[in-house]
Amino acid sequence: MQRLDFAERDSRPIPLGYIFLGAFLIHAPLLLMKLPLKSYDTNFHIFFASHYVQHWFDPWNPKWYAGFSQTTYPPLPQQWVALISTVIGLDFAYMLVQFAAIVLLALGVFRFSKLWVSESAASYAALASVLLGSEAFLVYSAGQLSTTFAAPLYLNALPYMYDWMRRRNWRSLTLGTVLAVAAAAAQAWIPLTFRRQSAERFEL
Repeated sequence: MQRLDFAERDSRPIPLGYIFLGAFLIHAPLLLMKLPLKSYDTNFHIFFASHYVQHWFDPWNPKWYAGFSQTTYPPLPQQWVALISTVIGLDFAYMLVQFAAIVLLALGVFRFSKLWVSESAASYAALASVLLGSEAFLVYSAGQLSTTFAAPLYLNALPYMYDWMRRRNWRSLTLGTVLAVAAAAAQAWIPLTFRRQSAERFEL
């Protein structure tokens, strides 16, 4: 009986609030220290955001390569940075958007994992996503805001698409489509990466 009780306690899922708190405790201090500013691509994203702050409806940027259109690069993350920067400045706006991407990844891993495993296992997978070395590399070394922002959006879209395919839930189709389009607006190759693997799994 004691072993059974222990197994039941052990199988309880970790509340999402605790997972988000773990993400905050691990990543918030590093982001407040502005560690990503030393990464490879961060200043590129901040540079794009600074243009949107001054010229929201004019994507033509004359400050680089004798002028180019910023919409040649998926603009959504930089536009979020630009919007938030009006309140807290560009650097901290970047950190906040990057933190939102980390939290969205944990949520996306949890929701996507629940399609295949128990809620308890999915919660542990979500907690593990907070500690991913690849995520830390993208945030603190590569500065890949577009990738870290787009991947969790698409990951959160997939359960909605799955629900629509199984139950013909039109609300799920709408939400899944909106999130998938937002992911494409953040990084164009992310939906292409997921497309084939997701289709093969959903056929099961």
